Amino acid sequence: MVLSKPNDAPVQTLFDLTGKVVAITGGGRGIGLAVATAYTEAGAKIAILYRTTASTPKTAEELASKYQTEARAYQADVTIPEEISAAIDQVVKDFGKLEVVVANAGVCSEHAGEEYTPKEFQEMMDVNVNGAFYTAQAAARVFKRQGFGNMVFTASVSATLVNTPQRQAAYNASKAGILQLAKSLAVNG
Repeated sequence: MVLSKPNDAPVQTLFDLTGKVVAITGGGRGIGLAVATAYTEAGAKIAILYRTTASTPKTAEELASKYQTEARAYQADVTIPEEISAAIDQVVKDFGKLEVVVANAGVCSEHAGEEYTPKEFQEMMDVNVNGAFYTAQAAARVFKRQGFGNMVFTASVSATLVNTPQRQAAYNASKAGILQLAKSLAVNG
């Protein structure tokens, strides 16, 4: 039984995000940059949050120019709750609203399980899991004030299977944590 039928419209218009404001953590390179680019191609205004990729402000300028939209860069460490919260709040001040937050920031390293140092393992969890949680908390506060908003998490197939021959137990565990975190927040808020 069909419950609803979309309007008869060209596919491109169904994906039009003109005027929507999107923030992407880890958006300066890799998957995050691809996500930022896709959102700008669809017409969104974007905020690229980064920790270490120094070229991110220039990247934001290039995306804004190429796609005739607004794009800004914000330096913030997702592992520090106050820092990511302040950055998300600044995005709202600068753009006037925030519709989507993509928790994409992540790190990966490959070692045999017994070779991870406690510091390496902890950093993986701090960035990949705790950082996603702190980002979601900051976004939730904004979304509750506004009465709308969407949270997106970048996980990995490594959340559900071990892709060999990579030796990345900590990364796989962190991505499984993100998957469960996203499901839990979607249900329990």
